[in-house]
Amino acid sequence: METYKKGDYVAITTNQPTIHFIEMFGHGLSTDDVEPDEYIAIIKSVVDSANYFVFIPSIGYRCIINNSEVLRKVPEDELEDDDKENGRFTDSTPHFVYINNKKDAPGKTINEKCEYLARVAMSYIFPEDKVEKCEMESSEFLKSDLLSRVQYIFERNHFVDPLFQDSIRKKIEYFVEMLQHLRFKEYYSIRIGVKDELEEDATNYHMIAIDTNLEEVIIAKGVEERTVFFRSLGPEFDSIYHFYRDLMMEILTKEVHVNLKL
Repeated sequence: METYKKGDYVAITTNQPTIHFIEMFGHGLSTDDVEPDEYIAIIKSVVDSANYFVFIPSIGYRCIINNSEVLRKVPEDELEDDDKENGRFTDSTPHFVYINNKKDAPGKTINEKCEYLARVAMSYIFPEDKVEKCEMESSEFLKSDLLSRVQYIFERNHFVDPLFQDSIRKKIEYFVEMLQHLRFKEYYSIRIGVKDELEEDATNYHMIAIDTNLEEVIIAKGVEERTVFFRSLGPEFDSIYHFYRDLMMEILTKEVHVNLKL
């Protein structure tokens, strides 16, 4: 079986874009038995030995595909303009990215490895910044962490209304199905504190995302950079995250109402 690397253009066959657009604009149309279409994509990164994170320039779509969906490698001199990375649709790529070519890091635990890579990335990209704090946190970009957050908030609350409790439980079950079905590239999350240059006792906190291969380290200092990173994860992450956010809000809002009644 042929293997592919980051930056390769490949012909793929997938129904993911069609299903996504039907769900967004199809007004109730069924997504059952949607036939795959053929596209030209560029591999943005290798997820593991069987999966690739790709961008389809002709429609501006990002998704994960597996080996069975790759038809062949496409030489760049055979590409149409719309199929090139900076063609019809411009890719949403994070601004500050450090690549760890070793795909590993010193440390016994994943926390230690990620904290090490976060500090190394900062020293390369922002050498003038003085890093004061660096700590692993629950990640919005890991399926397991998203589910754990929802389950924790749900289980720690005692709801007065059993019908509401049952409704939320069913939504969590649906959320589990979403996580099993939808695919996006996952990242660990690091919270890093940098000494403020103007205020002596102030610390500015930034987000660093590290992919599960310990290869790609993304630094997002502000809201704009975080937004670019969110968009770079593709529409399947967007669907999961919006459902997660709405579900958490529903649980927490109900908790407030119950507390007020008491």
